[in-house]
Amino acid sequence: MRRPCSVRVVRRTGRPVVVADATGDPAHAADPFVAGSRCRSIAGIPVRHKGEVMGLVVLENRVTAGAFTPQVVSLTQALVAQAAISLDNATLYDELSALNRELEARVEDRTRALRKAQEQLIESARKAGMADVAIEVLHGVGNALNSANVSAQMIERQIAGSKTKTLARTVALLDQHRDDVVAFLTADERGGKLAAMLSMLGRALTGEQEAMLEELVRLRTHIDSVVTVIGQLNTTAEDRGQAMLEAPQVLLAEALAIIAERSGRDRIAIATECQAPGARVDQHKALDILTGLLANAVDALQSAAVTHKQIRVTVYERGDTVVFEVHDNGPGISRDGLTRIFHSGPGRLSDRRGASDLHKLANAAASAGGSLTARSDEPDGGATFTLVLPDRDAADERRIVREAGRRPAR
Repeated sequence: MRRPCSVRVVRRTGRPVVVADATGDPAHAADPFVAGSRCRSIAGIPVRHKGEVMGLVVLENRVTAGAFTPQVVSLTQALVAQAAISLDNATLYDELSALNRELEARVEDRTRALRKAQEQLIESARKAGMADVAIEVLHGVGNALNSANVSAQMIERQIAGSKTKTLARTVALLDQHRDDVVAFLTADERGGKLAAMLSMLGRALTGEQEAMLEELVRLRTHIDSVVTVIGQLNTTAEDRGQAMLEAPQVLLAEALAIIAERSGRDRIAIATECQAPGARVDQHKALDILTGLLANAVDALQSAAVTHKQIRVTVYERGDTVVFEVHDNGPGISRDGLTRIFHSGPGRLSDRRGASDLHKLANAAASAGGSLTARSDEPDGGATFTLVLPDRDAADERRIVREAGRRPAR
């Protein structure tokens, strides 16, 4: 379709062109379009959007000259601008629809992949949970068996040093004089001392019996603990987070009993102070860590060049936590050693002070929601290890208060 020459000007310049009377204008009268259509008024308006010419709008009037006034041109430009925006939006909508379809397809693919990965993670978590339960069972049973072993050793020592041998010799002496018992008891010097000896033996054997019965009760308690640990941790396998709780002073007494033989052999004096009467902590992890810290202190003091070897254990509450401080007057730890002592890896034992075991104890403290740190005044200031564990009773109280606060008032 033929168009007036003014259209070419609009395309070239990108500006509106208005011809008031094309038939009377020599510049346009010879235009084949004007001559053929006898068009008088012509207006060419560019369709612009974002600085670019998208197309042209041509207005023609074959009756009236000067039909396209500035007001008409301005209104047409506004309408054309809106049309350009609508065209651009329609194009953008088509592009967005295509992108959306592509995105939905990708999301569906990713969802299938994530669902499969989730199933694999759930299975891995289930297996990991079973492993965690097994580890806790081993820790709990190990601690209980250590305590049972201490009780068994004490009973063994009591039996080995029992006064029953003296009683057997006394009975044998009486048996030798069974035909003249009265004369033996009254006239013989040995017989005269027999009554006092039997009285002393009676008291000694009664004391031995009471001590062994008490230790047997402890032994039975420790053995029962093995059954309790397994039963409760089986329940934990179904409902994680139900840790066995115990008072700090009870755990401290058990830990001291476990290392009593070693500390006694090395003549190490142990002083304790416990000021956490209402607190409760994770029984098995706390006992495991505390026993490890005491064993570390005993190891440090074995070769220490000090006259009086001492370990001091202090337990107290701090906010919603329970703090165990284990101090010994053995060799100090260098500043560099303090930065490496809880890390596993190669290193001289004298520099690292049992770092391999301390690394495990620090990990155990972290898994119980607590922390393990060390400080030392080198070279002869000894070392202090600080174990901080959550007070489970305090945590339970906070939970109860929160739940009570969320309940609607009646």
